[in-house]
Amino acid sequence: MRFLIRFLLMALVGYLFGSYAPQWSLWPIFVGGILIGVLLSRQKKKRQFGKRKMPRTYAFWAGFAAMFLLWGGMAYWLDQQNGGILSAKVGQIVFASSSLGTSSDIGTIMVLISSLLGGLAGGFSMMTGNFLGEAIKS
Repeated sequence: MRFLIRFLLMALVGYLFGSYAPQWSLWPIFVGGILIGVLLSRQKKKRQFGKRKMPRTYAFWAGFAAMFLLWGGMAYWLDQQNGGILSAKVGQIVFASSSLGTSSDIGTIMVLISSLLGGLAGGFSMMTGNFLGEAIKS
């Protein structure tokens, strides 16, 4: 349940901040992920012998999945609106060769790279906020 709450809050924060800031500015995602991570982190408990500890990677994967899907969806939607022209041209500049295939292939790769960058930003910020929250609460 906490995973779903983190996922939805991170997607909401990413969407709202993404409406007011350009896509290349990652600071709203970092700040939002850290705040959500701090607010939803659990207090550290002493580890008892034989009890499994809840993995801390849930915070990372919630932020990663939310921002990966959000940025991927937004990048794909914008790419489809202009017929893939912009992403193909940017891909040709970035990769400086056409050995990757047609322009639509390069556009798809650029959408995936954008999704991956957004996912990593969301995941690491949420994980940082989770660790910070655990440090504050313990």
